[in-house]
Amino acid sequence: MKKTILIGAALAAMTGAAEGMKLVFPAENQRNWESRTRVAVGAEAGEDDLVALCAGTQRCETAWRIASAKVPLKAGTAGYALDFEIYADADWIRCEVSETWGSSVEFLDAADKTVGRRPLDIFFHKKTYAKFRFSGEVPEGAVAAHVVFGVDGPNLPPGQRVAVRKATFRAIPKGGPIPAE
Repeated sequence: MKKTILIGAALAAMTGAAEGMKLVFPAENQRNWESRTRVAVGAEAGEDDLVALCAGTQRCETAWRIASAKVPLKAGTAGYALDFEIYADADWIRCEVSETWGSSVEFLDAADKTVGRRPLDIFFHKKTYAKFRFSGEVPEGAVAAHVVFGVDGPNLPPGQRVAVRKATFRAIPKGGPIPAE
């Protein structure tokens, strides 16, 4: 029985079929334009991995972003799969994004310089968690990756929120199948 479990785990790791690594979003990895949109993480985010919210009575700016902790990539990593669910109190149909404020997967070299970036086009309707998968190849020279969630607009009205949950990142070894989006 133990031998079967070990063989199954080894095959899953080799094919990239194993569960992804749960992403962690450290509070110190958040930035926003005018410091009026707050991103809650950890226990403060409840069941979610992160919650961006406008706490107050005035309209908040939505130029915000938060990066996950770095995910190390082993030598021979050829691809990745990112899975998550996202919710918002307003439709995310025409979001304004930029390189600074948009959602993306960023690949880093040994000196923490960006060697590749995959923008995440996230469009969905309000008041429900939408499931997303993004996948692709890891650029040459990448030794780590982090996932950034953020947007430049529209602005969040007071009391509204954007939440992300079940965010996982899976590194796919060379020769392993890269899952479809």
